[in-house]
Amino acid sequence: MRREKTNKKEWQPVKLSTRLLLSTAIFVQVGVFGFAGTSLAQDEAAPKSGSNLEEIVVTAQFTEESVQATPLSISAFSGDGLANMGVEAIEDLGMVVPNLTMKPAGALYGPAVQVYIRGVGQRDTTLAREPGVGMYVDDVYYSTLLGSAFDLIDVSRVEVLRGPQGTLAGKNALGGAVRVFSKKPTGDGSGYIELTGGSYDRIDFRAGYDAELLKDQLFARFSAVSRHRKGYFKRIDYGCENPGSGVPTYSISEDCVLGTEGGQDMHAGRIALRWLPNERWEVNVAADLTDDNSETSPQQLLGTTNPLLTNMPGVDFTTNPGDMFSYANFVDTGERIDGFTGRPSSVPAIAHIQSYGFSANIDWRITDNISLKSITAYRKVNASNANDFDASPLDVTLAFTNTNIEQTTQELRLSGQSFGHVLDWTVGGFYFDGLGHKGGPTWSQPVTAFASIITGTDEVITESRAVFGHAVFHVTDQLDVVAGLRYTDDYKSYEFQRRDPENPSQPAVIGRAGPLDGIIGIAESTNTDYRLGVNYQVTDDVMVYGQYATGYKGGGVNPRPFNPSQLLSHDPEGVRAYEIGFKSDLLDDTLRFNASAFISSYDNIIVTLTRPAPRQVPTNAGAADIKGVEVETVWVPNDNLTVDASISWLDFEYKDLSALALESGIPADGITPYTPKWKWHIGAQYEFDLASGAKITTRLDASYQSDIFSLPNNTDRDRVDAYVLVNGRVTWVSASEDWSAALSVTNLTDKSYYLNKHSFSFPLALDLGQPGRPREWAFSVTRRF
Repeated sequence: MRREKTNKKEWQPVKLSTRLLLSTAIFVQVGVFGFAGTSLAQDEAAPKSGSNLEEIVVTAQFTEESVQATPLSISAFSGDGLANMGVEAIEDLGMVVPNLTMKPAGALYGPAVQVYIRGVGQRDTTLAREPGVGMYVDDVYYSTLLGSAFDLIDVSRVEVLRGPQGTLAGKNALGGAVRVFSKKPTGDGSGYIELTGGSYDRIDFRAGYDAELLKDQLFARFSAVSRHRKGYFKRIDYGCENPGSGVPTYSISEDCVLGTEGGQDMHAGRIALRWLPNERWEVNVAADLTDDNSETSPQQLLGTTNPLLTNMPGVDFTTNPGDMFSYANFVDTGERIDGFTGRPSSVPAIAHIQSYGFSANIDWRITDNISLKSITAYRKVNASNANDFDASPLDVTLAFTNTNIEQTTQELRLSGQSFGHVLDWTVGGFYFDGLGHKGGPTWSQPVTAFASIITGTDEVITESRAVFGHAVFHVTDQLDVVAGLRYTDDYKSYEFQRRDPENPSQPAVIGRAGPLDGIIGIAESTNTDYRLGVNYQVTDDVMVYGQYATGYKGGGVNPRPFNPSQLLSHDPEGVRAYEIGFKSDLLDDTLRFNASAFISSYDNIIVTLTRPAPRQVPTNAGAADIKGVEVETVWVPNDNLTVDASISWLDFEYKDLSALALESGIPADGITPYTPKWKWHIGAQYEFDLASGAKITTRLDASYQSDIFSLPNNTDRDRVDAYVLVNGRVTWVSASEDWSAALSVTNLTDKSYYLNKHSFSFPLALDLGQPGRPREWAFSVTRRF
């Protein structure tokens, strides 16, 4: 039973397990979290009749329709299409989708993906704040960035919806939504085994099988995956490499290597069941389990004026851009400059995720024109990650964090057609219940403004309720009017625990952390989102549309206060967007050309104020105007050649920044983090037909991102320079299509680049960077049966 908070809103405290039992009853199904690869996916996509252009059916408006008939800025990809472009993990989508930035998070934030769409998103994985882009797998909402770096397997399609989706995707779809859909079992008896080897001792194994358990009624699909590769970033023992420097040594190897960062060791399995008892019922049930024992993300110390790191003459712990190593040792000696001496401690350089989940997706066709969908899910995630914050061998800041997350979701949708198929409508409700615990020890010098040593486990309770409606009125055969409405009620409480690790029964008394023990922060809000649009089918192959839509991101509290006065809640963010666009299939259906333009008003923007030190306070800092253009195109002139490309431009301009934000160094002419002004991608593939009946396909992809900033202060120390990445792939498929082999190379030019950079002012006085992966090759062999 949950503990009732004295200042908690009157929600009834009920065990998660009880809620799950009541809501799921018999059936449970889960989306695919934590699996690798897409090349073996069976796709719900096919070429248009008489065309080489692929037609993908999406459900962005609660009903099945072609992506070309959907009046939204939406990028949709089949599983095979993703594999051809080298998209194996969710963050790879950032290479190919306009105005989408997806980056693996740095060591500070743990195993996660940082997602921004059209300048709106969230970089912090704390449970105290809400993400700005909704992440969904098989229509199940994933509530946190932590653990969202899942790979993809058995994918039918991926939909990326850009712009606010408050009335459609719903919860926290402020900037947009990323929706992954797995392949349903068909019982066709097909299967595969795939082995991959490559750079950094990469060894991958994947297998799957689709079976019929009860003729024409019950089907099952089994999948398993294992991924392993060594880290590409080394940790060097400074004392070993520089004898006589006065820096302690911990290495026992001749090459002074303590270990690596960026390595992967993941195993996962999934079972999906599909039951078709009659023509009016479909029940999809699935469960998955992931055990990811990967290493922490690489982190370099690029510069520092911290006196703890600069007071040893002739000793330099910084590294140069392009270097693939740091001097982090993940050790704390226990010595403190304030005279306190604790026990020496060390932590493993890990970023682990253990998760499992269940869910049920039940479709009941009540009549020929009315259907009911129920989506029930439960998921539990355990995450452990270490962070040697200063990437040096000295005692500045070392942390080890454990996070446990449980979530239960229930969504009901009643859909129908009325007035002789003139009106398509959907009404429904959504319920979310989350319980999280986050804590672990932090060792830090008082000069960093933290307590010297603290421990504790914070508790986070999140609940959300929503009702919604959506309607499409077919005025004529060519003209549609669209309207949507959603009302949301959100609640979040965050209780802080700060204990003395030498005596955990007592509050921490070292430094400034003690008064925070037992304090609760509350954030609660309600919101109504709207959507109104119109689309016109000019010809069979050209559609134009326009819409006004809003989005909403729930409020939160400050997860890192240094004293009770900084324990402040912040209000929700909101976006109001106007958009126009068109979609077209031209030149006898050999050229697809889609474009959109938008103007958005971004209100109550949450930024973290860092000045004067020691301040780490998220607050609603003001508003911004965002303008942009997006273009996507595919050209298929014949059966052998395919060229696809996209480009986006975005202009972000702050309005009415608060005095506190300006005082904290947020520039009036700045931009939000992870928001490039320009992005483009171009890919081309050609299929060669061999005399034996086999085929060889070659593909080359290039993607560009202009400069971005990792922090809202927009200093040169936070700037990530523009870069171009090139990937290549050659695939051979036998005449019988039973065997295939592929050679792929990522970062073909071995470009040195950064995923993010973070600067911290005094007293931390650190410049940190996360280097991207170097050139890597992989060779895979697949047997299908």
